[in-house]
Amino acid sequence: MTALDLPHAAAAFAAAFLAGVINSVAGGGTLVSFPTLIWLGLPSVTANATSTVAIWPAAVSSMFGYRRELSTAAPRMLILVVPSLIGGIAGALLLRVTPPSLFDALVPFLILFKYGRPRGYLTDLVRSFFAPKAWCALERDSQQREGYVIEEE
Repeated sequence: MTALDLPHAAAAFAAAFLAGVINSVAGGGTLVSFPTLIWLGLPSVTANATSTVAIWPAAVSSMFGYRRELSTAAPRMLILVVPSLIGGIAGALLLRVTPPSLFDALVPFLILFKYGRPRGYLTDLVRSFFAPKAWCALERDSQQREGYVIEEE
């Protein structure tokens, strides 16, 4: 990678800001930051790690912003912290030993696996951003139709 000039720095800043906004609303900001870092010339493994570290503060601030909603979550949801941490650590260690050429070949499939849902991901993002309460109600109704049990407070 060569020196970062002003237009490239502005692109990196804009992508990081937009990725943070997207993550705080609905997740998926890596779809903005990762390709931008690749475009700036970073190797894919470095771009992935950089994107993850750069977006982490947005996740923390989002948790702080939703602290009231999180305080009403069922205590059994805390159990998900353990496998999340184990998976994150295992994934980071695996990424360190994965050859870049293999990671480059896997990236499209990893993105498809994560975001390739029947509903349009961007549609979900727009709906959750412009009408979060209505979107939560629609999502709850959808989950109930699919057989998930939703506990009302």
